[in-house]
Amino acid sequence: MKMHRVLIFPAGSEIGLEIFRSLIDQKNIEVFGGTSVNDHSELTYENLIPNIPNVDSPFFFQHIKKICDDFKIDLIFPANDSVVVELLKRQNELTAIVIGPSYDTARILRSKRETYEALHHKVSCPQEISFDEAISRQNFPYFLKPAVGQGSKGATRLETMNHLMFYHQLLADPMILEYLPGNEYTVDCFTSKNGELLFCEGRIRSRILNGISVRTEFVQNKNFKDMAEQISQVFCFNGPWFFQVKEAKNGELKLLEVSPRISGTSGFFRALGVNLPLLSIHNIIYEKLAVNISKFNIVMDRSLAPCFLVNIQFDNLYVDLDDTLIINEKVNLRVIKFIFQCRNNGKKIYLITKHKFDLNETLKKFRLSEVFDSVIHLDPMDKKHQHMLSSSLLVDDSFKERIEAQEHGFFAVSFDTVDNIKFKDV
Repeated sequence: MKMHRVLIFPAGSEIGLEIFRSLIDQKNIEVFGGTSVNDHSELTYENLIPNIPNVDSPFFFQHIKKICDDFKIDLIFPANDSVVVELLKRQNELTAIVIGPSYDTARILRSKRETYEALHHKVSCPQEISFDEAISRQNFPYFLKPAVGQGSKGATRLETMNHLMFYHQLLADPMILEYLPGNEYTVDCFTSKNGELLFCEGRIRSRILNGISVRTEFVQNKNFKDMAEQISQVFCFNGPWFFQVKEAKNGELKLLEVSPRISGTSGFFRALGVNLPLLSIHNIIYEKLAVNISKFNIVMDRSLAPCFLVNIQFDNLYVDLDDTLIINEKVNLRVIKFIFQCRNNGKKIYLITKHKFDLNETLKKFRLSEVFDSVIHLDPMDKKHQHMLSSSLLVDDSFKERIEAQEHGFFAVSFDTVDNIKFKDV
């Protein structure tokens, strides 16, 4: 099969990173990231294209077009609602296919007000209240959000008249809506190029951080499918999309938004066998698609995780055994992952240890006999740095060993940092 080159932009957003995780190890797919800022994409993508103008820049489209031509990009995954609209608007000028719906669908969905106007006769939408009516009623709480926006940016619950007066003037095009106190759900969907709704499953947004659901679990509700079919009658989808709903006081589900892209937490369903970004590519390549979701329950929870970009170069990796690679009679997964990361990048891998038992038996016991290019078994009084080649990195739990290695011109880190450090050379 042909190798398909895929550009993700913006690459470092949570949406972009989810697309990256979904595609990076798939056969016949080469992933490129595009970014306008210094973000997490620098620590994630091997093929990263920096300094792309922001989507609001007049130079944005021409820059993207040149990237597609220069890097022979086949497909573009927009990871932002504004990017979806901007690229679909000029799709006929691009050699690459933009993954998304019709331009008219994307344009209308960019505005929540226009979305509600288009769908109010199909699904239940929150009641919009004029500013004067809100002042007159004073039926707090209300909910305020921008007509054009994404996530929870600019959204706030209005508790008092002072809140209303203050927050209303902050937004260019604010919407004052009825407050919905119940549970909030995301329904991830996929429509084939033939217009068939292939996938529609919901999950509860149990905990939300910066507009992204960071704890979620599967929820079955026949109303989700009914709403998806009603929305599909109005809009022309092609590929992944999602909508969010919230329960009103009486338990009725009301629409919050519809978006013509994958959601930031759609990886939840990837764990159940439905890889929506990969399905999007297959939707272009193949005539027929099949979707099968695993029949077990999961909970997805995530948190911010630190990652450190370290700009060093080394040719040889030396790894200690006891309390570094083997801890409490178990292989340290962080270290073994780093070993193979280095091996994949052409580094020589050495085990350097003062192990006091039969080393061959220990390596055999933990299935480590074939991992290393060479094994250096030292006496207790030996100095590790004396047995290391130049241009080397030592991973060791011993503070003393690391200090001695550093004093003699080597790099050295503790085992508990290698899963958080991204070596630019690696």
